[in-house]
Amino acid sequence: MNDGIRTWSTDGLPPAQRADYWVGAVCDCFLDMEVEPGQRQGFSATLASMPCGSLQVNHVSGSAQRVRRTLQGIRRSEGENFYYLLCKESAPCQVAQDDAGSARLLPGDLALIDSRRRYLLEFPDVVDTVSIQIPIGWLDTWLPAADRWLGQRVDGSAGWGRVLSTYVAQLRAGLGNWRLHTLVQLTTFVLFPALALLARPFFGAEGDLLWQSIFFLCALPSTVSTSVVMVSIAGGNLPAAIFNASVSSLLGIVLTPLLAGAVLHTSAESGHLWRLATQLLWQVVLPVGAGLLLNGRFGAFAGRQKARLRVFDQITSLLIVFTAFCESFAGGVF
Repeated sequence: MNDGIRTWSTDGLPPAQRADYWVGAVCDCFLDMEVEPGQRQGFSATLASMPCGSLQVNHVSGSAQRVRRTLQGIRRSEGENFYYLLCKESAPCQVAQDDAGSARLLPGDLALIDSRRRYLLEFPDVVDTVSIQIPIGWLDTWLPAADRWLGQRVDGSAGWGRVLSTYVAQLRAGLGNWRLHTLVQLTTFVLFPALALLARPFFGAEGDLLWQSIFFLCALPSTVSTSVVMVSIAGGNLPAAIFNASVSSLLGIVLTPLLAGAVLHTSAESGHLWRLATQLLWQVVLPVGAGLLLNGRFGAFAGRQKARLRVFDQITSLLIVFTAFCESFAGGVF
């Protein structure tokens, strides 16, 4: 994982294991699907996925293959479904949506797919597709007549299809623009707190509480909504803004408490920062690291059991919140 980007690749695997690994990778990143490699000999593929607020941007490249969404897969998903906006980069492909349309996509063209229905994606030459995963309710709000677009070819060289294709290309470029991502994150978690520290002498003893509030504000990550509005007004790179706001929200889980603990009230309790770092390491970094190490062995199983694991994850989150409230009441916070 890099800057919030998850990647799956068959490059480091023996040829005999690549096809089975790839099926598990597709189910892990997307939903329950059937994947048929064009040929098992010499098969290779790579998948990169990054969050962008409520959306998820995926880039798939590799050998020829056929992807199916079946009735059995829909049942196993247990209500977890999305729209997928596909955009071809070079080689043509065939798209077919059950009870809707079918089309041959040329480079730059787009198509909308609904995972609540069966569909077939055929990549006879190579896979080179960018897909945007869109929540059902989100798209239905903005495009009430989405059904009539399912499985239809949207010309990526004319009209609003050209605009949308260009936007998808910008999202694709954002997957590898690590210099921009690094600069934004350093500005958020290094430059802004440093400016607050430089301004500390101007507040004096009476304004210490105000300065602490300002420093804490400087240590917070940006929100997706604020980033979208401000960057849109400035005419900037909107896909990069959405991506970096999502990444900073994840990094802020660890970095904001560390910055606050290192600067605010450190003289009151000398061991506070060390205990805070230990708790973050134990509760956040260690589980994420264990997940990355175990993904190669159990990733395919987790992809097939995605719906059940989602319920377990929600129950765990609920118990964490409940425990926090209990500790707050016991400590007399409320």
